[in-house]
Amino acid sequence: MHEFIQGEPVPGAIPRNHPAASCINALPRLATVPHATVIDFIRRHRLEGSGIGWIGAHLLASAKLAAAETGTTDRTLRRAAQRCDVPLTP
Repeated sequence: MHEFIQGEPVPGAIPRNHPAASCINALPRLATVPHATVIDFIRRHRLEGSGIGWIGAHLLASAKLAAAETGTTDRTLRRAAQRCDVPLTP
């Protein structure tokens, strides 16, 4: 679990003290990489214009550095992960 994804439901989707919040918090976490590293990752893998956003680039860079699988239903992010040799969950 990347902290950017972990924080997504907090502003509105999961109410305070909801059981799902503790489940999300219990998942293992990927390290967040520095922005400069993400920019280098984007350039190295030629992801400019690929359709992924800044958070997607952070997710892929963190997953690549940790040799972690990425799970997403977003087709654009899946294509970018394949370009970068980031393993995808089925």
